[in-house]
Amino acid sequence: MPSNLMENKIKALFEQNYYGLVELSCRLVGSNETGEDIVQDVFVKLLDNDTVLPKDTQSAKSYIYAMVKNASISHLRKVKVIHNYRQVNPATEISDEDLLENIIYAEAINQLYASIRNLPEASQNIFKMAYIEEKSNLEVAESYGISINTVKTQKRRAMAALKKVLFPVLRSIKILFF
Repeated sequence: MPSNLMENKIKALFEQNYYGLVELSCRLVGSNETGEDIVQDVFVKLLDNDTVLPKDTQSAKSYIYAMVKNASISHLRKVKVIHNYRQVNPATEISDEDLLENIIYAEAINQLYASIRNLPEASQNIFKMAYIEEKSNLEVAESYGISINTVKTQKRRAMAALKKVLFPVLRSIKILFF
C-alpha cells in the first residue's frame, strides 16, 4: 500500500485527469463503460502496488496516460476486438497520428471538465444539468426551484466564463494542427 503522500498524489491525479483519461480509453476501446472501468483499474493498481510515480506532475500525468493507453490496448487484445478491427482496417497498430488526435481530444475534454469545476457552484450545477444531462430549462428550473430566466442567465454566465478560459486553448490547437 502506498504512503499517504503517494496516495494523495494518486487521488489528485485521478480527480484532475479522470475525464480525459476516460475519453482516451473510450476512443480506443469504443465503449464508455469499458473506458471508465479501465481508468478505474489503472488507479486501483497504482493504489494497490508500490508504484513510484515521477515526482513532477506533468511526468506523472504522462505516465498515467501511457498506462491507460496500454491497458486499453490490452483489453482490445483480450476480447479479440483487435482481430475484427484488422479485418476492416488492415493497419496493424493504432497509428501515432490517431493516438495523438485521441490524446488531444481527451485533454480538451479534461480541460473542459476542469473549467466547469472552477465555475461558481450554482452555475456549475445548472451547466451540468442543462448541457451534460441535456435537461430543458424548465426541468432545471423546477429541480432547483428557480425561474427559467435565472436558469438562462446562469447558463449564459457559465458559457461566457468557459469561453473565456477555453478559447485560447482551442485557438492554440487550431494553430498547431490546422
